[in-house]
Formats: sequence, structure tokens, C-alpha cells
Amino acid sequence: MFLSKHLKVFFVLGVLLATTFVLGVVDMYTQDDMPEEEVTVFNITMKDYQFVVEGQELNAPIQLEVGKPYTLHFIHEGADEHEVLIGEGAIEVAADIHHDFTTSLLEDVEVSIVGQMNDNDFVIGVPGLNEFEMNPGQELSISFTLPEDKIGDWEMGCFVYLDKEATEENPSPTHYDAGMHLTINVVAGE
Repeated sequence: MFLSKHLKVFFVLGVLLATTFVLGVVDMYTQDDMPEEEVTVFNITMKDYQFVVEGQELNAPIQLEVGKPYTLHFIHEGADEHEVLIGEGAIEVAADIHHDFTTSLLEDVEVSIVGQMNDNDFVIGVPGLNEFEMNPGQELSISFTLPEDKIGDWEMGCFVYLDKEATEENPSPTHYDAGMHLTINVVAGE
């Protein structure tokens, strides 16, 4: 009887210790500091009428894989204001003059925007992004993960008019028409 009571106590203690260990392991793997999937960063310098991707040949496409996190870090070294749109189907508004895309790549994708304004950093989370504008000397990063329905060929472009007086009713060629566009290939994940 005495041995039986002690065995029960040891059994209960063993179960409690095993449960505590298992819960500790589960808790260890659900902490916020768990390592996240590594983010791939593309550094893109915006010059007069071109996007230059660090480590790639000029005009070589950017390849993005669905399901993986990416950050596109933009550095504006051009003289003029630029805008960045990522989409497909450049709209021709007049002979060889393009303005906007028919479809935006990030329109329905969660995007985080990190930048600086008035010497202060800012972070914005948005449920989609159609375009953003940058002034000379600015830097800005956008981060996102693409879903499978985005597989295909897309394009990054700047549609600022070369003629500052141009309008949609009276368009002039744009930065896009002068060569400021870059192919983005979105491919299936492994």
C-alpha cells in the first residue's frame, strides 16, 4: 500500500513534468520572436528615365516568387519627381504615349510602406497599393508577399509627363515612354 501511494505520486509528478515540458516546447515555438522567413530585398535606384536594380544588368527583369516576402527599396537619384506604378497593360492615351496600367499588381495585396518625411521615419500598412510618388533625394521601401493569382508578367513604370504643362486631355510623352519601365516576372513558388 505504501509503495503504491508513492508510485502514484511519482506517476502524477512525472505527468505534470512531462506536461510542463510539452507546454514549454509549444510555447517556445509560438513566441513572437520566432524567426520569420527571410525577406528578399531589391534595391532600385530611380534615375532620369530608368529603374536600376542593384546587382542586375540594366533592364533585366525582376523575378518574384509567390508566397515569399519581398521588399523593394527605392532610392530617387533623378532630377525630376517620379511615380511608381506596378501593373500590366500600359494604357496608350495617344500615339505612343502611355499613362497608367489597366491592372495593378498590388491592388489587393497587403503592403507595408516604410519611408521618411520631414526627417521622421514612418511606417504605413495598407490593403493595396496602386502608386506612390517620390521627390529627388527620397528613399522609400514597400514590402509584400504575392498570392498565386499574381503569377504572370507585370511591369513597373513611371507615367509622369515629360512636359510639365501636359494633362490627360493634352498629353505629352511620359517617363515611361522615355524608357522608365521594368519587367517584373511573378513565378510559382517551390
